[in-house]
Amino acid sequence: MEFKEAINHFLPVVITTLSNASKCLGGIIEHFYHHQIDFNSEYTLLIDEAHLILEPISLIEICREFNKVGLITATASDISCLSVFEEYEKINSLADIKYHRTIYFYKLKSKMEEQRETIVKQVLEEIKRYNKILIKIEDKNEWERLKECIDNELKKVLYNSKRKEVEINEDVDIIIATSCIQSSQSFEEKLLSIFIQTPLDTVSSVEQFVGRNRNEDSTAYLYMRQ
Repeated sequence: MEFKEAINHFLPVVITTLSNASKCLGGIIEHFYHHQIDFNSEYTLLIDEAHLILEPISLIEICREFNKVGLITATASDISCLSVFEEYEKINSLADIKYHRTIYFYKLKSKMEEQRETIVKQVLEEIKRYNKILIKIEDKNEWERLKECIDNELKKVLYNSKRKEVEINEDVDIIIATSCIQSSQSFEEKLLSIFIQTPLDTVSSVEQFVGRNRNEDSTAYLYMRQ
């Protein structure tokens, strides 16, 4: 059943994507107002990976139309400052697992060619101790160059919004990804994480990236501008 039809029939639970909601929900709400239908008595809006509503801005405004909104995210600080969420109650879930994360900070080199060379050398050395290496970078051009520079004996995959269906199986050694991996993948293998900052990255970008590794003990290298 289509999203609009499901809501018009007031199905108890309707699940859709952020993209679909941002495109359709506004028009559906206008339909309810036009026909004087109280949708708030029927629905609570719940958004998983709620930090991503910063991307489809229209969805933030749609939140104003709901009396009850639940936001699920590991980085609530990014959205708690928005005026639409002036009154809220923060609920922290109880976690039985305590993560021990070792994080190394390095200043990003001024020339990307030098930074690329550093990453390539690190990958060749570290892959001996890890099952996989995850590299996150938003620069699509650098993304391709980095893949080309890494030894072809290693199996490499590129992962972005257009390649979400790529299979990240046991045979993959190196994963080079954009931020989309932060809302769709979690790893429990022995994984090394490498983060290369770009102007598109925020504080939560780092927090979300480090959190992809679900091992109790993990290591991450963060290459930052400052």
